[in-house]
Amino acid sequence: MTVEALTGASLQEGTPQVIDKDTYATYQTRGGILSEERYDQASTIRNGILPVIDSSLKPAIHQAQSMASVAGIILLQEEISIYSFFRNQGFSGSESPNNTPQGKIDVWGLGDKQLLAEVLKMTGRIKELEIFIAAFPHIFNP
Repeated sequence: MTVEALTGASLQEGTPQVIDKDTYATYQTRGGILSEERYDQASTIRNGILPVIDSSLKPAIHQAQSMASVAGIILLQEEISIYSFFRNQGFSGSESPNNTPQGKIDVWGLGDKQLLAEVLKMTGRIKELEIFIAAFPHIFNP
């Protein structure tokens, strides 16, 4: 499956890699499946309010870098931060499966590669998303 099929977006000659990445609606047009609350959390991280990197995030940071390396892409620091923050999210009062908006999936419902693909959609790096999906056809083209 191509990124175009997944996201409705295509790469044309001369199109910048990073497109308008500031709205939830844009993320949804790329095929984004996480809730607006999660998108807003990612936006906060993208805008420079990074989670504290402590020992609990290190495995997720390494995991993101490893997946990117296998796929042949380089992640931005903001993507690593967003991925590691989401990967370490657990269940808490307002963040339970019963409170996830209809038709949306929360971070705990995604596998590692699926979550990293969502992060790439959030940051608008469509070319890197396409490369990443192609590297893991067994995940994205079952």
